[in-house]
Amino acid sequence: MGRYLALGSLLLLLGLVEGFTSGVEYQFRYSSRVVAGLPSLKQQYSAIGLQADLTMQVTEGNIVIFQISNVEMGDFHDELHCDLSAPVPIEYHPIENEDISKPFSLHLNGSEPRYIEGPSEQAWITNLRKAVANIVSIPPLMRC
Repeated sequence: MGRYLALGSLLLLLGLVEGFTSGVEYQFRYSSRVVAGLPSLKQQYSAIGLQADLTMQVTEGNIVIFQISNVEMGDFHDELHCDLSAPVPIEYHPIENEDISKPFSLHLNGSEPRYIEGPSEQAWITNLRKAVANIVSIPPLMRC
């Protein structure tokens, strides 16, 4: 079920071929996870996942303002004896970190990201912001 929801969200995002409109606020549910393991040796896997709400607004002058909220993270480190195409059972927990909810902006050069402007923060928060910014800079999506 979760796989179809994530796929539907991605298709909805990619379906915005007309691009984002200036002055409109967009809201998305961001979800990502990474799973690693060597099934030929042992059915043991490690995974980490993140879910969050994302608010985005395109302003004049090729600037996109983002705010991430309701962040939840989870991990998994155990053996799996089930269908490997099924989602890994990650248990998510809220993250209490004020820095992650601070707004940040992406400055564009056309549809290409030029730089991200945001508060000073931990490296993992900066990397999350970069991941979010790169998703919305897909060329057919951005139109300022």
